[in-house]
Amino acid sequence: MADAGPVVAALAAVVALLLLGAVVVSLRAVLDARGAGMASIAVLAPLAEGARLVRRRAVGGRAGWAPVAAGALLLVSPVVRVLALPIAGPAPLGAAPGPIWSVVADAIWWAGAALLVGRRVLPAAVALEAALVAALAATATALGGAGSAGAPLGRLGVPPAAEAPVAFLLLVVGGGVLLPWAVRPAVSRLGGVARLLAGAGLAAQPVAAAATGALLLLGPGPRASLLAVVAVLLACALVLAERRFPVLSLPRLVRLGARVLVPLAAVQLGIVLALALLA
Repeated sequence: MADAGPVVAALAAVVALLLLGAVVVSLRAVLDARGAGMASIAVLAPLAEGARLVRRRAVGGRAGWAPVAAGALLLVSPVVRVLALPIAGPAPLGAAPGPIWSVVADAIWWAGAALLVGRRVLPAAVALEAALVAALAATATALGGAGSAGAPLGRLGVPPAAEAPVAFLLLVVGGGVLLPWAVRPAVSRLGGVARLLAGAGLAAQPVAAAATGALLLLGPGPRASLLAVVAVLLACALVLAERRFPVLSLPRLVRLGARVLVPLAAVQLGIVLALALLA
């Protein structure tokens, strides 16, 4: 029974992720229904949406096992990301790999995207992932090493979000907005179980990114309740932010990543490395 602790923590993290994903779905539905005067019943959106998607048929999408597998991968990705976070104690997946688990979660996401979109998603995956990996390297350097995520104080004695603000924004916005944008048009053409799984992944991804941002923002040893509140606020901010801009196509995501995000992440990494050498 001594091994039941990590299992219970993992199950609690997954349940919390799915519940907060349902909150994201409800928030989107409330914002959509506000103009029609139906916001009061939109909080039931997760149940209504799930029932509708199961009945919905795919439109112009791939047939066979690929859409279902893609939807499952899109849901597994934020689950892996959350299980790698020390939210209420040691991370269920263990602290040794450190930020490597975030790269693994992204690889799972892009694998699901490739099943939906095909090879056209690879340039966007390379461009965005290069920026996210550089941002992860910056935060890991600010933490003093890849294995110190359990005590997230930077080398300067401040949380990593304060020492590496650009990396913090890239990880939150990149994981919570840009990654979902890469697959949202393809997901909209799915139906049935594939659409339900992929939709759950699209709702959970901003929550996972917000949880990562909350840990980087609060510093060491935050209480789980405070962490949950900050994560919910960040997730809501991501939902509101994504509605302010049109969904970018894959070619535009490539240009954004290569021309803007990668240079910003590289500069941030260079500054953090310089501070680490001077410390």
